[in-house]
Amino acid sequence: MRDCKKIEKGYYFPRNCPPTSTHTGGAMRYLVAFVVILATLGLSANGKQAIPLDKLLARNVAVETGEGHGTGVIVSSGFVLTNFHVLHAGSEVKINGKLARVVKVDPKNDLALLATDTPPLSALQVAQSITLDQEIVCTGNPLEHKGMVSRGRIVAIENNSAYTDAHLFFGNSGGGAYNTSGELVGIVRGIEGKSGDGFPYGIIIPANVVRTFLELRRPKDISTKVSRPDSLK
Repeated sequence: MRDCKKIEKGYYFPRNCPPTSTHTGGAMRYLVAFVVILATLGLSANGKQAIPLDKLLARNVAVETGEGHGTGVIVSSGFVLTNFHVLHAGSEVKINGKLARVVKVDPKNDLALLATDTPPLSALQVAQSITLDQEIVCTGNPLEHKGMVSRGRIVAIENNSAYTDAHLFFGNSGGGAYNTSGELVGIVRGIEGKSGDGFPYGIIIPANVVRTFLELRRPKDISTKVSRPDSLK
């Protein structure tokens, strides 16, 4: 059995490491929060700006290896962005049950781009940056439950990491963090410490790091850049 304690700061959910009772209780709170979010997330605080929840969930995929699973984001038809640590060197990678190949990786910033068959989706808009106190929505597949959503704010930014109070769990690794307009502002990376309600803070790889990895210069460049894997070496 794997040493589960060593991976508690990550969102990757390894096989043979069942959640503790604390994590299970948190999962139940997460499920309740998800139901509430589905009922209320359609409008922002001012009641004018809708969060495109259905479109965000359409980009959410499960990334599976022989060691466990995480989450990925469809950034353009046929291409998925996730965390490098989810892949596990030498392991076969599947996305929603379909084989995938690795196009490009950045171990330092914990990012990986994969190619596989996906639903036909337009290029994902990536924000220029992430900002302090920004309201965000995170999608993922924690604890083997697909398509869950959490909501929170960016509470700190340090170097190439941002921190959120959104409730996140094992399996959220590689999931998307979006602003209220549906733009990607980051990729979930891990958890650390505890917030005021006892949950860990979520660690997010900011949009500017993601944009550099995907070689974006303008928000809509992703359709031309990502559709040509040879240019991403």
